[in-house]
Amino acid sequence: MYNLREILRPTKAAALALRARLWVYAASPLFNGGYKEALSLTNHDGKRLFPDRDDNKWQTAKTHLEALLRFAEAHGMDLYYSKERDPHTSIYELFQHYNDEILWANGNNDYNDGVTAKMEARTIPGDIPSAMGNVGFYQNIVDLFFTNSGLDISEDPDYNENGFTNWVNVCNNKQHVDKHIFNMYVNREPRFLC
Repeated sequence: MYNLREILRPTKAAALALRARLWVYAASPLFNGGYKEALSLTNHDGKRLFPDRDDNKWQTAKTHLEALLRFAEAHGMDLYYSKERDPHTSIYELFQHYNDEILWANGNNDYNDGVTAKMEARTIPGDIPSAMGNVGFYQNIVDLFFTNSGLDISEDPDYNENGFTNWVNVCNNKQHVDKHIFNMYVNREPRFLC
């Protein structure tokens, strides 16, 4: 149950939920043989970085989801059903302390609160409308991602840190990305683009 004294402390339910979510990711096409671009990536020794499709991962994900649900139900957590017909009120109620569906919350959780705004809006540069641009990554973390050849940036002869790009957007080959993007951020492995 939602405990205001331990609101930020990760619980066993939160750990089980995170484990289940990670197994769902592992089973999903993104990490389970669903993209030929990912399947073609190899490290410097030629070892593939992403596995072939394995449908058994869905069974493993299901097993972990069921374990989470059994634990949650045994400890008084349940899906929250609003008696309100007004959609704004029912959304508001989702973030209140009496919602037994909450597994792990942050101390500032509140309906329509800037703290609970979508992570996407927080990571998009602030000069874009409705974006905040207040979360970013250090360059040394960015540099850990391989190039689209499966090589470390220090090993790929095609990697270029200088200048700006006219790189084709892989999601839409008729549209180029912003020409103000540094060359160091293009032609990287698929995970880099997520």
